[in-house]
Parts: sequence; C-alpha cells; structure tokens
Amino acid sequence: MLDTSKTEWTVNHGLGRYPNVQVVDSAGDVIFVDVEHVDSNIAILRYNTPMTGRAFFA
Repeated sequence: MLDTSKTEWTVNHGLGRYPNVQVVDSAGDVIFVDVEHVDSNIAILRYNTPMTGRAFFA
C-alpha cells in the first residue's frame, strides 16, 4: 500500500486476523511505527513525522 504523506495511516487489510506489520519508507528503509489493531481487519499505523511509503501485512 502506497500512502500520501501523513502521520497516521488507517489500513483496512481485510486479512481477518492480527498480522505482523512492516513499514518501508519511500527511500526503501524499514522504519518502526506504532501499530494499533482496531479489529481483525483494520490497523492504524502512527508515525512521529509525516511520511510516504508502503506497509506490508503478513
């Protein structure tokens, strides 16, 4: 998932479980974020500064 520059991403991953999350910024570097699993299909990812990148759910 590619997202615009925000400090919070709400993601409907639709996996029906609480997956592991890995986030990569637009430069390709893995970054650590706060993850809140709202339910088994939605996660909120929070960052200290706005960023663009991709979130991977496994």
